[in-house]
Parts: sequence; C-alpha cells; structure tokens
Amino acid sequence: MLFDRLLSVEIGLIFFQTIIIITAFFVLKKVAWKPLLAFIEKEEKNAEEAIINAARAKKSVNELEKMREQTIARVRREEMRMLAEAKSAKEAILQEAMEEKAKRIAVVSQVIVQKEAAMREQLRYETAALVVAVTKKLVGIEIKQKKQQEVLIRQLIQETAKS
Repeated sequence: MLFDRLLSVEIGLIFFQTIIIITAFFVLKKVAWKPLLAFIEKEEKNAEEAIINAARAKKSVNELEKMREQTIARVRREEMRMLAEAKSAKEAILQEAMEEKAKRIAVVSQVIVQKEAAMREQLRYETAALVVAVTKKLVGIEIKQKKQQEVLIRQLIQETAKS
C-alpha cells in the first residue's frame, strides 16, 4: 500500500511541483544568477590577466637572460683584451730588461777590457822600468834625464808589443 502510493501518479501534484520549480528558477535567476555570472566573469578576467602577466614575465625573463648573456660576453671580451694587454706588457718589460741587461754587460765588458789594457800598459811600463834599472846596474850606464828614460821605456814597450 505504501509502495503503491509512492508509485502512483497524480496530475495535480506534478502541476504544482512544476510551478514551484519554474518559480524557484525565475527567483534564483533574478537573485543568484547575475551575481554568480558576474563572479565567473570576474574570475575569467583575472585568469586572462594572469596569463598576460605570465607572458610579460616570461618575455622579461628572456630579455634579462639575453642581457645577462651579453654582459657575460662583454666581460669575457674585456677579460681577453686585458689578458692580451698584460701579456704584451710583460713581453715589453722582459724585452726592456733583456736590453738593459745587454747594455750593462756591454758596459761592464768594456770597462773590463779597458782595465785589462791599462793593467797591461802598467805592467809593460813597470817591466820596462825594471829592465832599465837592471840594465843600468849591469851595464853601468846612467841615464840622467827622466825624459830620456821615459823615451827609452816607450821604445822598449813598443818593441815588446810588436813581438
């Protein structure tokens, strides 16, 4: 009985339920539908703006990445230029030092040669003076004037230099 009553169709009940549903639909359409649509449209607009902002941010990141790469490339070029300058400066300093060393060696060599020549000359002079003194004692010849003695010494030096 209860089961039969639940399955039975009453036309008046269906009619009133339809009117209630249609009335509820119109009331909800007036009261809730517009704010709900406005909220959905606002969320869609926010989502579109977020997509646009993400695209801008991506573009900005790409530009910053390009700038970073350009800066790195510029710094590397500057580094290479500075290394090349340092290398050429090092080579110039080394070359200058080598030239200075060669000049000093030449000067020292020249001084040594001059001192050797002066020492040889002094040795010849002293040897000649010794020879004259020995000759004077052995031979008994006395050379009176100093100029004559110097002329004789120079002659002896020239003769020994030739031989």
